[in-house]
Amino acid sequence: MPLGTDFLDVYKIAVEVARKTGALVLPPITYGYAAESRHLSGTISLKAETFLKLLENVCDEVARNGFRKILILNGHGGNRRILQVFHREILSDGKDYQLYVTLSPFESFLDIFERIRETKTIGHAGELETSLILYMYPNLVRLDRITIEGEVGDPSVQDDPLIIPISDTESLIDWPGYCSEGYVGDPRKASSQKGERLVKRWIDAVIGIINLIKMI
Repeated sequence: MPLGTDFLDVYKIAVEVARKTGALVLPPITYGYAAESRHLSGTISLKAETFLKLLENVCDEVARNGFRKILILNGHGGNRRILQVFHREILSDGKDYQLYVTLSPFESFLDIFERIRETKTIGHAGELETSLILYMYPNLVRLDRITIEGEVGDPSVQDDPLIIPISDTESLIDWPGYCSEGYVGDPRKASSQKGERLVKRWIDAVIGIINLIKMI
C-alpha cells in the first residue's frame, strides 16, 4: 500500500462527490495525527496542537472567502479524536460558519464489506483498504510483497477505526503491539471488484451528507 493511502482515497471520493453535487473541494491536508504509527518508516505525524491550529486556520480562511458550510472528510483513523475536539472547539468559539465532520471513513459501506469479505480480521491496510486502493490506484499496490497473513495483538486496547475497543485503557504501545507489521488480516484477499462496490457506496453516502447539509 502507498504512503498517503488515507488522503488518496478520501480525496478521490471528495472529487467524485463534487462532480455530482457541485460542492467545492479544497486540496487535501496530507499530514495528520499519526503518533501511533511513528514506529513505521515514512510516518510524519503532526503534534496535536499543530494539527488543531492548521484546521482552524484553514476553516477560518474558507469562511473569510464567503463559505458558511464546511464539511471535513476524514480518511485517517488517528485523526478521529482530534477532530472531535476540534469540532467542539469550533462550536464553543461561536464561529460564523457551520462545520461538519465525518469521523470514521468506512462506516458508510461496512454493511457491504461484511457480505463480501473473505478475511476474519479487518483493519489497517487489510482486505478492505487494499480493495479500495486496488480500484482507485491499482498501480500503487504491491500485493507480491505480502507473503503471510498479518499477525495481530490483543484488540481490546488498540485504536483501529474498524474495531471498537472493549476497554478505555490506553498506553503508548497499544497500536504498535496490535499492528506490528503495519497491516492486519490478509490483504491478498483484496480485489478491485470489491473496491468498486465499496467506493460506489461511499460516494453515495457522502452525497447524502451533502444534500442534508444543503437543507440545513
